[in-house]
Amino acid sequence: GIQLQREFTEYLHGLDPTRPVTCGINIFFNFLSSIGFGVYSDEKARQNAKAAARAAREAADLEAGRYDLDDGMYANVQDFTTRPMNEADLEAHRCYIDLQYCIAGGERMSWAHIGELNPVREDPEADNYFYQGNSTSVSVRPGMFYIMFPSDGHRPACHHEYPKRCRKVVVKIPVCP
Repeated sequence: GIQLQREFTEYLHGLDPTRPVTCGINIFFNFLSSIGFGVYSDEKARQNAKAAARAAREAADLEAGRYDLDDGMYANVQDFTTRPMNEADLEAHRCYIDLQYCIAGGERMSWAHIGELNPVREDPEADNYFYQGNSTSVSVRPGMFYIMFPSDGHRPACHHEYPKRCRKVVVKIPVCP
């Protein structure tokens, strides 16, 4: 977990050493990885992380839309105007890890572990599970990325004060068989 995050950060700095890199890693996921429990082998995780990072960087020049990648991964390039934070529920995905990379503009994103949230609705066919509750928010600016695991409730594409334009890519990394 921690070693993979370090390698992932080094890889992104290799692409552009001037850009800040932020990364959130789920402590429970690190613990599971340290005892040998997980969906991926270390090598498979390393390969998918590098492919996801490469896809995120290369998406800057693509039209908005979905792009299929290797190993069941896909990228959604999105252009949008942010929404008020208090009008959106937190979401989580059971079958995908999200790598979200801000290309231009910015957004406010909030996070909380789903065990601390209240489920409000679900759409299993679309792998969307929605929650309400307290969360921590951060500003996401161009060049920053964050990773959301299935246990991470997240509220992306938001703002606190006024709407902003944002361009980002979300790389979906499958974790279900």
